[in-house]
Amino acid sequence: ISLLFVPFLVFAQNQAVLPNAGLTPESPFYFLDKFGEALREFFTFSPEGKAHLQITFAAERVAEIKVILETKGVEAKGLEIAQGRLQAHLANAATIVTEQKSEGKNVASLAKELDDEFEAPKTALKQTFKEQERTLEAQEKELKAKIREARLAGDVAQVEVLVKQLGEVKAQKELLKLKEEEQEEVLEREEGRLEEEMEAKEEAEKAIRE
Repeated sequence: ISLLFVPFLVFAQNQAVLPNAGLTPESPFYFLDKFGEALREFFTFSPEGKAHLQITFAAERVAEIKVILETKGVEAKGLEIAQGRLQAHLANAATIVTEQKSEGKNVASLAKELDDEFEAPKTALKQTFKEQERTLEAQEKELKAKIREARLAGDVAQVEVLVKQLGEVKAQKELLKLKEEEQEEVLEREEGRLEEEMEAKEEAEKAIRE
């Protein structure tokens, strides 16, 4: 039952509010988290409620991504799982809006609510990638300094070890950048679907004023 109602935490004043990540895809008990969300979705009956629930789940995926990057790094297998589920939640929310529109309902307000609701998690997601990038840059700088010291000391073996570690950090930076770009594409695509509905409302209001 505790998995169904996750408390919210504030990481810092300059960071967006995110839910507690709870279990992450790295945990062998992650299926419990998915089961809990399935129950919440089952007992949510209105399309609007289901759409808002998808945004809530999306925020939880962002929290998982943050934890995974901070504790396991960009090469963690669970990162791809969390990102994939995040994409699915956003797509589901947009699909619900589209289906409601096809039934003749005015969905502009719902689309705006969903877009506004995901604004804070989206900001937190961008912050998370930037923080990880700064962490890797600091590691790279530190390793370069150690390599210089080892070369001056004539420690060839140590230089080889440090150079290998430097290569690994650079590879992680490239992978992080790739995942960040892929994530931004997903956000832009799914948010674009919601923004189309909001723009339709704005155009209608403008026409009425004119």
